[in-house]
Amino acid sequence: MNESNTKKIINACPSLFSTLNDENSIVAISWFGFECGDGWCDLLVELCQKIQLRLNDMSEEDVAKICVHQVKEKYGSLRFYVSHHDDVIENHINDAMKQSLVTCEKCGSSGKLRGKHWYYVSCDRHSLEEDL
Repeated sequence: MNESNTKKIINACPSLFSTLNDENSIVAISWFGFECGDGWCDLLVELCQKIQLRLNDMSEEDVAKICVHQVKEKYGSLRFYVSHHDDVIENHINDAMKQSLVTCEKCGSSGKLRGKHWYYVSCDRHSLEEDL
């Protein structure tokens, strides 16, 4: 994920991607960054906006416990690992994962799951020749 898209996602719900360190300074949690293509940026921004709406209804104490640990592609779909979340947030994450299975990871257009040994989601334009 490029830097501009990374900022868009984090800005959609900054509290998800940060925590306080021992000196009470805010530190970004995403050690590896977003390990997926730029085509899923809008999908992730939408997910984070939905999560932010849920966080707005929760206590500060509960919100402080929720943190994203990793965002990546695995077996062709989005994986969004977050701690201490509830069923509402889990449903949003599952919906985004399902949407990733029909969204090209490179460009965000409609896509489909492809591959024989390594799975990925792409539109026809970004698919590997052997998978057309």
